[in-house]
Amino acid sequence: MAHFAEIDENNEVTRVLVVGNDDMLDGDGAESEAVGIAHLHAHHGDGPTYVQTSYNHNFRNRFAGIGMIYDAALDIFIGPQPYPSWVLQLEGGIQRWMPPVDHPDDGEEYDWNEDTQAWDHIDNGPPPESPAKPYPSWTGTAETGWVPPVDPPADAGPDRNYRWDEENQQWLDPA
Repeated sequence: MAHFAEIDENNEVTRVLVVGNDDMLDGDGAESEAVGIAHLHAHHGDGPTYVQTSYNHNFRNRFAGIGMIYDAALDIFIGPQPYPSWVLQLEGGIQRWMPPVDHPDDGEEYDWNEDTQAWDHIDNGPPPESPAKPYPSWTGTAETGWVPPVDPPADAGPDRNYRWDEENQQWLDPA
């Protein structure tokens, strides 16, 4: 199977079509992009412009997708520009849109702000709080959780659920 991008007057990909291998063969039995395009014109009319794209990225840099741009001068498909200020960088067959200011490398989350030409920190709010302290006499840390001043009775558990008596600083038998 061969794949072809249909591009509009602005060189934007509007759809990707599949052409069978047999419909790509020229008179010598070799695959030909021109034959594939002629096949598409025969089935879809002469209006659209088609450019072959490679599912395996063997040519034209990457597989075309809807909304991408075909750059005829570079003979590649380019992903949409995320922001007007970002510039395309082509290096070693890899293309990336680069912002005018590097993304902060501090492990935090940021969004690009085109108006200010800067990265805005995403404030996800305060970190989750630990559960409220159950009684004033209890102490604890993030590792231990809340700890009563007196250990629960040895037989405490799902079948024997003791209650804490803050006034007398003791466990009350549930019975």
